[in-house]
Amino acid sequence: MSFIRVKCYKEQHQFIEQVCLNKQCQANRIYCQQCLQDGDHVAHPKDQKNLFDQKIFQNIDQKSESQSQDYVQ
Repeated sequence: MSFIRVKCYKEQHQFIEQVCLNKQCQANRIYCQQCLQDGDHVAHPKDQKNLFDQKIFQNIDQKSESQSQDYVQ
């Protein structure tokens, strides 16, 4: 699987690697490792996911497939 690399919105930062799934989070939802080191999202580490973790996309695919089947029936 190939990935598109996106530069972090903060100048002098790295490429985006993480996503925050916390619904109440007010910070930028996609961010780089340097943002995390700077203290962004440290209050909710369980809601942080690596974008390169294929399980995130598999879960989305499974949920979409399930919902599609519900509409067909």
